Amino acid sequence: MIAVIGSKGGVGTTTVAAGLAHAANTAVFAADLGATNDLALADASCQLWSLDSLALLPEHKLSQTLHTLSAARATQVFSLSWVGRVLYGQTAAAILDTLESHGVVVADLGCQPLPQALELATHVVLVITPDPRSLRRAEKLQTLCNSRAASLVLNFARPGDQAQNGETVVLPDVGQADPLDDEAWSQAVRGLAGQLGLFVEQPGVPQTARPRSRKSFSWRSLLPRVRLVE
Repeated sequence: MIAVIGSKGGVGTTTVAAGLAHAANTAVFAADLGATNDLALADASCQLWSLDSLALLPEHKLSQTLHTLSAARATQVFSLSWVGRVLYGQTAAAILDTLESHGVVVADLGCQPLPQALELATHVVLVITPDPRSLRRAEKLQTLCNSRAASLVLNFARPGDQAQNGETVVLPDVGQADPLDDEAWSQAVRGLAGQLGLFVEQPGVPQTARPRSRKSFSWRSLLPRVRLVE
């Protein structure tokens, strides 16, 4: 499972998760575990399923339902409510683990990751913005990624903004426009999707997610570029 985490609210975690799901040309299931339902809004044609409701199904019925869902061609988003995070977190994680046998799960974990879901992650995408609060929180969140491959995404970058670490994915600030409709933004996300094994350009390459290890990132390398707002 690919877990997308934000260093704080509003950094674009949901949009990045939606962008990865849109860019993928492999079998992908999207999961909104931040209890916002915003992930479904990014694709009006998707099928939305409640993980709360699935968690209440008897085991035999759940197995049949998941088998049916895995065969569907439409984009599917699985959503967990705040109540569901407390009551059905472990069951929801088990459902996502089952879906992983049919395709890759791209999960929006928000800025407060569900521990049960994070345990399933083979790769973590950490979304940050170049401001002090985001960078401080990101430095703390890196402890969650120590045992997993991790990718850093700098979102809302303005012209000239470049992370000093060459492996950091930099997404441009598109203002009031929808990032999913912006070619430069989408192209950068497709590059990240390719690194994660979600987007395969060369024919004959197995279309499976193969997250690769990443170099460590110095959070303080971004601090000299932070603009103070009076």
